[in-house]
Amino acid sequence: MRGLDREMGQVSWDPLFDGYYGMQNTGDDIFCTIAAWGARRYWSARRIRFAASQLPVMPESVAPLIPQPIFRSKPLVRGYVYSMLVLIYRSVYLAKSSGIVYAGGSTLLDIPRAKHALRQVTRLLGKSLAGIGLSIGPFETERDRQGVTDFLQQFSFLTLRDRASCELARSMSLPYTPVLAFDLAALLPAVYGPLHWRGIGAERPTLGLGLGHNAAYDAVKEACIKETLIRLAKRHAIQIRVCVFNGHALYGDLRLAQRMAEALRPFCPVEIIHYTNDPGQMWRRVAECSAFLAERLHSAIFAYMAHVPFAVVEYRRKCADFANDIGLPEIYRFSNSGPDPDTAPEVLSSLLFAPSFAELSPQEAQARAELSFVGAPWYGI
Repeated sequence: MRGLDREMGQVSWDPLFDGYYGMQNTGDDIFCTIAAWGARRYWSARRIRFAASQLPVMPESVAPLIPQPIFRSKPLVRGYVYSMLVLIYRSVYLAKSSGIVYAGGSTLLDIPRAKHALRQVTRLLGKSLAGIGLSIGPFETERDRQGVTDFLQQFSFLTLRDRASCELARSMSLPYTPVLAFDLAALLPAVYGPLHWRGIGAERPTLGLGLGHNAAYDAVKEACIKETLIRLAKRHAIQIRVCVFNGHALYGDLRLAQRMAEALRPFCPVEIIHYTNDPGQMWRRVAECSAFLAERLHSAIFAYMAHVPFAVVEYRRKCADFANDIGLPEIYRFSNSGPDPDTAPEVLSSLLFAPSFAELSPQEAQARAELSFVGAPWYGI
């Protein structure tokens, strides 16, 4: 399944990457940039394609590849016809690729019909299926669990980003051994160069804020976060930087960020960092913070990889799994109901002025994330 790259005169393994891409989400954008970077560096890939209509800005180390999205315009039809066209489109590009790689994120909650159909096409074409940096579950039904188990049977390689997902995968009796790796975003320093926390000492320290809006966002939780930060600002001369990790018009965080900024500005300076399709630029803005309060998982990982002390609101299981895996001190873990305004200001004060850090170092996390590339069967062949 390795092909001869005629332009370069050498073999290459050229993936078609599939995932939740092109939706103006920094977490998914970083999956794209790191997947492309890793495919080129470790798999000698020359032609990289993504099942997406648009891609983020690629780092300089990837740019000469010109990674290709396979959907270049908005569809004229919807529903079943659209699904069939997408399947045909993917199949054509799969025939030109070495195999499909599902890269990053919570893509294995259930298996829709489209994935089942693509799996059959993959088998007919004699291509491989693989997954890197994924999480599995939680499943709503036993049928969902069995569907994911059946889907993974065809994979040739699988790495998981958290221990809970890896243990679940290893209980599925798969014909290979799933590998415990890490979230692909842990390779940020390798792709963009290392960034480091500036330490304590700023006259007006900056608390970063990464909010995670969704359709069912709890107004009570929003009020708790606002009140916590207002009380913190009354205690200390701070400034707040709200980083919008999801810029989608319907599902994004901008309106929530604007409401938060409006409530906080009477008490401290507030700036909003708007979504950018350059995840390296967002990482630099996070790294400039003195500390970070994260609800978006990847806002927490961005802070962690820049050695910025952070606390996390565990709005989904994936946040708790990440906090467990790195050994984040329990004091810096807030439940999905949000921080308690009576106690959380003191916690955030310690985060700003006397922080303790996770047990797992960012360097160790980076080494584990690299397993998603160096552990692949086609690496080094």
